[in-house]
Amino acid sequence: MKSLLQLTVSAVFSINCVGNSNAATCKMDKAIYEIRGAAEFRLTLSKSTKPESLSNIAITVTTPFRSYDFFITYSNGYVRSFLSPEWPDAPDNATMLLLAFNEDLSAAYTDFKIGEPAPPLLLVPDLGPFIYYDSNHGSSVPDGFWRLQPC
Repeated sequence: MKSLLQLTVSAVFSINCVGNSNAATCKMDKAIYEIRGAAEFRLTLSKSTKPESLSNIAITVTTPFRSYDFFITYSNGYVRSFLSPEWPDAPDNATMLLLAFNEDLSAAYTDFKIGEPAPPLLLVPDLGPFIYYDSNHGSSVPDGFWRLQPC
């Protein structure tokens, strides 16, 4: 029996994604992602300048109103990846789960390091509400998978 998360991910995938074969050729620090039908929103991976981050990859989410910078952290024990905001007025201790998937929706286990191949799909379930409540203009990010774009 499929879990609720698997069913939700499958439903979102079937609505928002089409397979993308760019993962094998696109490196992590050059990756650009978009949500299908929402090209004005971008998620970009680049080299991190934050020395205390456990990953050397930074993430920038661009909306029509502003860009949001994040660094990647990991949990202890059973490893999960999280985004933490990196701007002066960001909420303290805010983190969001960062999930990486292969085209077949299997988990793409990655360390988010420079030189590694970029996963075809990313999902940050709490990103939309986080940006909505942080912005002064009610901006949000559509729910859905971030699809890797050609490099």
